[in-house]
Amino acid sequence: MGNLSEEEYIELSKHPEQGYAIIRQYPDLSLLSAHVAYQHHERWDGKGYPRQLAEKNIHEYARIVAVANTYDNLMTDRPNRPPYQVNQAINLIKHMSGKYFDPNVVTAMIANIATYPLGSFIKLNTGEIGVVSHINADNPHRPVIRIIIDNLMRRVKQPHEIDLSQMSTIFPVEVVNEQELHKLLTS
Repeated sequence: MGNLSEEEYIELSKHPEQGYAIIRQYPDLSLLSAHVAYQHHERWDGKGYPRQLAEKNIHEYARIVAVANTYDNLMTDRPNRPPYQVNQAINLIKHMSGKYFDPNVVTAMIANIATYPLGSFIKLNTGEIGVVSHINADNPHRPVIRIIIDNLMRRVKQPHEIDLSQMSTIFPVEVVNEQELHKLLTS
């Protein structure tokens, strides 16, 4: 429940039913849209709400919306926490696959989201830091990185690119935000 009181959580849990009722009032909106709103908090394992539906008893579109809604919530700044980084959100959703979410929907979503978007600063297991310069379409989790900081935290005089999809022993260990990078370079 996070920072919500039990009463607030109960009130919040009513929104699928309220959304269903609102959408049903508009004849131009499909009944399917209303059902998706109603079912988007059902869980793959049957422990969701409001009806504890499980697996294929949850409409496919509601299963898709459940994953998209969670991803959006994780990527959004909240009063009690900053937004997650893309790779953190993806890892959390992967962890929830098969319990909260349809594994096929999670797999499809992950295949279509770059874990490390263009321009992201990435620290590698080698200690080097680089910027994502290209996303590999066949393997978006293994981008091309332009190395800009060496493993001793010095700016590289001649940046060079490495294609992580071609290197099995080099991998990202964390995303570095611009403020952290600036601190590293000025300390």
